[in-house]
Amino acid sequence: MYATYATILVSVYHCSNYLERSISNEGDYERHALMERLTLMDDEDCYNQLRMRKDAFTRLVNILWGTGCLRNSAYSNVEEQVAKFLHIVSHNLRNRIMKFHFKRSSETISCHFHQVLRAIISLDDAFLKQPDGLKCPQEIKDNTKFWPYFNLSNKHH
Repeated sequence: MYATYATILVSVYHCSNYLERSISNEGDYERHALMERLTLMDDEDCYNQLRMRKDAFTRLVNILWGTGCLRNSAYSNVEEQVAKFLHIVSHNLRNRIMKFHFKRSSETISCHFHQVLRAIISLDDAFLKQPDGLKCPQEIKDNTKFWPYFNLSNKHH
């Protein structure tokens, strides 16, 4: 009787592990297929999905990876992380929608989103030039609604 019970337990354990691996492999396959479609699509489709041309997407991924701002993880490469971020931002999607498409947990989607966001923000010095405040268009200077925010000599908050 104990031998039968042990056999059943081992069988159930093996079956549940098989199902978990099977589901995980299915998610990996679907995620890989999605990334293949994103990277192999033509420029117009890439723009429609990511709101960025293919060459710009590739350059962004290379910059984020090359500067060390983002790294491949055990389960997700930089390309996938950036694609998720761009999908969310460009289509105003929620984590639960991305969870379905990328077969990841909401926590993973959120984590990747915030990692990419921080990485992009960290590039501000390299890509954004802050105005020096010396040259201000006359239409702003003449408008009392806008000028207080651009007037460097004025310390109003």
